[in-house]
Amino acid sequence: MLSWRAARTIRASVVRGILCGRLVQYPDPHGLRLRGAIIEGQLDLDNLTSTVPLELTNCLLGAGVVARYARLPALGFTGCRIERLAESALDASGCLVPALRLDGAVVEGDTGYPVVALRGARIGRLDCSGAILRNVSGPALAAEGLQAEQGVFLDSYRQVRFEAVGSGTQGAVRLNGARVGRLECGGAILRNVSGPALVADGLQAEQGVFLNSAVGLLRFEAVGSGTQGVVRLAGARVGRLECGGAILRNVSGPALAADGLQAEQGVFLDSYRQVRFEAVGSGTQGAVRLAGARVGRLQCQGASLRNVSGPGLVAESLQADQGVYLNPSASGMRFEAVGSGTQGAVRLAGARVGRLECQGASLRSDSGPALAAEGLQADQGVHLAMGFEAMGGGHGATLDLTDMRIGENFQIDWQQVRHAKDSKYRVRLDGLVFPRIPSGSKLADWRALLRNGTPEYAAQPYQQLASVYRAAGHDREVRQVLMAQRRDQLDGGMTLTGRGERAWVRVTGWTLGFGYQPWRALFGLIAAVVCSVALALTLGANGGLSHPPTPGASMTMQSAPAATECSAVEQVAVGLDASLPLVKTGIQGRCVPTDTPAGQALTAAGWILQLLAWASSSLFIVGFTGVVRKS
Repeated sequence: MLSWRAARTIRASVVRGILCGRLVQYPDPHGLRLRGAIIEGQLDLDNLTSTVPLELTNCLLGAGVVARYARLPALGFTGCRIERLAESALDASGCLVPALRLDGAVVEGDTGYPVVALRGARIGRLDCSGAILRNVSGPALAAEGLQAEQGVFLDSYRQVRFEAVGSGTQGAVRLNGARVGRLECGGAILRNVSGPALVADGLQAEQGVFLNSAVGLLRFEAVGSGTQGVVRLAGARVGRLECGGAILRNVSGPALAADGLQAEQGVFLDSYRQVRFEAVGSGTQGAVRLAGARVGRLQCQGASLRNVSGPGLVAESLQADQGVYLNPSASGMRFEAVGSGTQGAVRLAGARVGRLECQGASLRSDSGPALAAEGLQADQGVHLAMGFEAMGGGHGATLDLTDMRIGENFQIDWQQVRHAKDSKYRVRLDGLVFPRIPSGSKLADWRALLRNGTPEYAAQPYQQLASVYRAAGHDREVRQVLMAQRRDQLDGGMTLTGRGERAWVRVTGWTLGFGYQPWRALFGLIAAVVCSVALALTLGANGGLSHPPTPGASMTMQSAPAATECSAVEQVAVGLDASLPLVKTGIQGRCVPTDTPAGQALTAAGWILQLLAWASSSLFIVGFTGVVRKS
């Protein structure tokens, strides 16, 4: 275009004169169409109202275009090159145009003003497919308050990508408060070395926002800087947000900042064919932010979220009616979230979702939780199995499931939940509630986890696990869980303050299984009876037992061993009487211990065995009635 000769030149005033009807009395209804022309001077369409469409194709406008508050049937600059040294190269703020075409155009500037300004414009369709907008010291496109019923198209066209390069904290592309049918950025490139790439806070897009890959695997790319985020959609209301195969990068803040976003159909941060969605951010705000968002579903199948100094995904208080899906893609690429710090690699604290699916996901943090889901409510279920891996670090538990409430199924594989430094920080479970027996892990895995995989003892996880087994009718498993609770409570010593209390718990643990196996006390009673009978037989045969003297009988007769020795049956009866509480055989007074050493030993042993028998009986009663369990 710069080599064109003067023969291609048309004065800008001539174009305005034709549109105003001054130079042509009856202009063609097709409008004014120019191809390959040099427009000399600034094309001034400010406040112009005309019925004549203007379409410029492959033209050079070296002094820029102003069309503020213009009213035209159509305005097109397809393939044109528009430049201006001062202010905006194209300023159509407040204009009313059914269609504005910048497809294939190159618009450049080097001022603090936006290269293309469409603030408050009302445009049926804004088409910038394949266009290049560049500004080294300000926004590339500023369209705050824009209304475009059909949509805004900043996408690729025939393998030619839309490109917007801007500078400064205002952003490369600005659509704050705009109302559009759809925002289409398939395969586009947005760059800003000193601020956001796309700023669309409060945007309304009925059909949706599409920041995805285009045909031919042209990836949407947004590269920016700063704490505002590369792509900002805070408070936006869209039909859906699609970022299939997109890549968002920020070295000093979030990659996607969409706090308070409303997306009725959902947010889709998926892979596209063999290209995964990637979000690389930095800082404590997170790589992807959806705090307080309300979406139909959050789907991140095959996505990769990375942050070396903060969370990968921050979705506190998120509402996702259908659920959150952090699963592998159809091509087998697994979801990955890598974060750092105490907030967690994936943060879903206080969220309310239909279901949480993390099958095959990989979550890692070197200095905090892999998944922080305190207070999460999942009405349909939580699935953390089938290849799910979580690695945590620091002083935070790998999985923080405190006060989580699960409405239906709970599936988890504890074998793949690990902590880099201390295995006791694998999980926090206090307050976790689920309605039925979890799948994916055996009861033995749960018991081992509660004993060795939690930072401190808490009673609620044991009680919750026991309650679901009780509801399923598995009484044996219930006893195993509750006995494990008492053992872990005793070993932890966190809630047992006195020595007497600890001693009592130990005794009831050995003798009654903490009240859940009272039959253990019967073994003590049986042992006392067996010992008593054995001692009676042994010591009685060695002179320890004899019949008492018969009244009126001579001493000579009483001293005869054959006449005074108790029979074996009588010795057994004496042993039973000495050990069985409240049960007597009637042998008392007919066979008694003698004054011999054997008889004295039998008497002393009887006292001890009777005490043991009484203790065993009493323990059985308190265990059977549940007194020990209640205490």
